[in-house]
Amino acid sequence: CNALDYLLDQPKSINCVDLNPRQNALLQLKQSFFKQSDYTQLYQTFGKGNNKDIQPIFQDSLKYYLSDEAIKYWSKHLYFFMTNGIRQSFYNHGTTGFLAWIFQKLLLSKKKIKDRLDHLLNAKNIETQKEIYEELEPLIFNKSIEKIINTDLFMSMIGVPKEQKNLLHENNSPLFFIKSSLKKVFTELPLQDNYFWRLYVNSKYESDCCPNYLKKENFQHIADNIHKIKTHNTSVSEFLKSHPGKYSHFVLLDHMDWLVKNDKKAMIEEWELILENSKPGSKILLRSAMNEVNFIPEFVRNRV
Repeated sequence: CNALDYLLDQPKSINCVDLNPRQNALLQLKQSFFKQSDYTQLYQTFGKGNNKDIQPIFQDSLKYYLSDEAIKYWSKHLYFFMTNGIRQSFYNHGTTGFLAWIFQKLLLSKKKIKDRLDHLLNAKNIETQKEIYEELEPLIFNKSIEKIINTDLFMSMIGVPKEQKNLLHENNSPLFFIKSSLKKVFTELPLQDNYFWRLYVNSKYESDCCPNYLKKENFQHIADNIHKIKTHNTSVSEFLKSHPGKYSHFVLLDHMDWLVKNDKKAMIEEWELILENSKPGSKILLRSAMNEVNFIPEFVRNRV
């Protein structure tokens, strides 16, 4: 989503770097819709999360814009978008999607929870959200759920690897982290345009609450600029070694958490390469599971 949204800022180029080829395969599939399909098919596939015509569209046009790795992956996984299984949406696949599906089956089957959650997502202001969430929280976090949340399996399924879970333990328990994060989302931030949580609950987007790349008015602009996005199946350090330049933005997500626990030497090398390949005024964005990000090397702090 982010890479496609960034095209609206008129960049010269965007390089998407990931060690996981499946992430690149997903982005390439989205790109192929902008190159060879239309808005209706794009929204059906990634807005509603299912498309009964995905197979012929893929064979007739989409696959010709994908890498060999992406063709190999999607040839085996197009069923993610089909409605003939028990999971009716693309967004119910993968580990986090599967967890969302379980969440929907277990929690949303309870009328008390579903009614309150519907009211929460449609609340008109923060005060109303706070009132509803105070009623909802004890219904969700019973003793059984709390035990599950503190397990390695649960944290892994929501995308928190063991290294980040260990960082959480250095501050508080995973349960505390999850509860405090949800409380912030649902009581301090407006939910009217929070398409992240609406997707998690509903397994689809709504046309008035979705990422920018799924908005009809942005389709042509993104299509005209889609060639500016390149995917790279490698690490940030290896990418910068093979593609030196003066970059203006670095979006590092949370992989520093992994490096600080597993390979500090590699972390230092990456920061050296980032600084070497930055233009004056470059912006660097990262996130962490730690309450205080205190692992940034001193030579980086002196520069940024």
